[in-house]
Amino acid sequence: MTAWKPINQTSFAFAHDRNGRGRRSRMDNTGNRLFFGLCPPPAIERQVASIAADYKNAFSLSGQLRLTTLHVTIRWVCDYPNLPEHVIFAALQAGVGAESPPITITFDRIMRFPQAQALVLAGEGGRKSLARLHLQLGVAMHNADCRAISATHSRRI
Repeated sequence: MTAWKPINQTSFAFAHDRNGRGRRSRMDNTGNRLFFGLCPPPAIERQVASIAADYKNAFSLSGQLRLTTLHVTIRWVCDYPNLPEHVIFAALQAGVGAESPPITITFDRIMRFPQAQALVLAGEGGRKSLARLHLQLGVAMHNADCRAISATHSRRI
């Protein structure tokens, strides 16, 4: 059982990855994807790496695990070729408007996203708390006028 807990609201960060490394999605080749997500602490990253290595060996997988991209997406904001400052400001305002106590998330199965050539962890543990946070961020995005921003740009690639 794996649990991720955000330490405080600053954990509700957004980026395509924390260190500018890792595989880029198709959108990242031409622009930026902005989203709210939770990133695991280093101890959980190491635990995930160990589990991934076991599965990689068991199923003869060839891909490399990129710990810099580990996250739980809470809410997508927008895709932009060049990310404008006003969009970042609106997203920051929305993030300030969302609050949550620590959330424990459990993963009990592996899924595949063929279009992204990714294996992902999935599970039901923490789903209600994540849904509440997702809803809070949606309301906060609307109040910060992120809704108008995101409505004019591509949702997914």
